Amino acid sequence: MARLWVGALAGLVLATGAVAQEAEGLDPRARVSLLNPGSDVPDHVSQLVGPTAEAHVFEGALEPRRMYKVEANPDAGFHWPYFLFMPDTVDAGSSILVEPNNDGLWGAPFETHEYWAAIRNEQLYFDFGRHLNTPMLTPVFPRPLT
Repeated sequence: MARLWVGALAGLVLATGAVAQEAEGLDPRARVSLLNPGSDVPDHVSQLVGPTAEAHVFEGALEPRRMYKVEANPDAGFHWPYFLFMPDTVDAGSSILVEPNNDGLWGAPFETHEYWAAIRNEQLYFDFGRHLNTPMLTPVFPRPLT
């Protein structure tokens, strides 16, 4: 039943033309949806699981219980953006928990990877970060077809 509902929602979004422009031009080999592997509608467009997690812009200071999106900075060695979630407190000498956005979506638009990386980073906080008192970092890596 859930698969039917997801398919109906994706069909409704396509029928309204809301994603037709973005869905055009995707390689037919691309996998762009975690919820419906046969779909050509990228998850970040249809947002079948809801809006993306709230991310604040990093402006030099970090506040607890906030997720920040840090933009790419190739000059500093960061070629892709990443999400950083700060716990309530950070213990002295603690590590950073890093989990890549291994969403399994090859050939998907970069925005789809950002969508899932933000959601995963927020989930890391609830699963681990608040118990470990350590920051969580999720880089956003593209996954091209080749």
